[in-house]
Amino acid sequence: TSKRPVWLKHRTKDIEAASEILSCTNSHKLLKRRVCDLSGGELQRVMLALAINPVPDILLLDEPTNHLDICFQIEIMDLVLTLNKERRLTVVAVLHDLNLAAQYCSRLIVLERGVVAANGIPSKVLTSELIKRVFKVEAEIVGDKCPRIFVRSNLSC
Repeated sequence: TSKRPVWLKHRTKDIEAASEILSCTNSHKLLKRRVCDLSGGELQRVMLALAINPVPDILLLDEPTNHLDICFQIEIMDLVLTLNKERRLTVVAVLHDLNLAAQYCSRLIVLERGVVAANGIPSKVLTSELIKRVFKVEAEIVGDKCPRIFVRSNLSC
């Protein structure tokens, strides 16, 4: 018999849930590593695993790709999109990368000094006029369904 206190014993369903979350976020291979040894992308995956266990109704993310290289940005956003689709999880994210927002978000709200400047699907919201007004940059928008933004010049911040 185990001499561990009852409150420390792991229930089978808890272990199964944790295992599923670790697998879903591709974090299981990080179990034996110390947090201080993880890269930014690896740490973001672990933080997502913590945020979705137990599975919430809404997942709130504040710049989940900040300070990550492009590969990890895509990995994190792909993971969030998978959680959204497979678990029917509502995701609200703050993103400053308009290209990531256009690619991964079904709906955008653009704020200008704390006030809603635009609200809708990316192809309707992300216009060169809006980007010029809100972000003070000249931008070229390429593509219809999933717009790509190319910044040409800074007007003034």
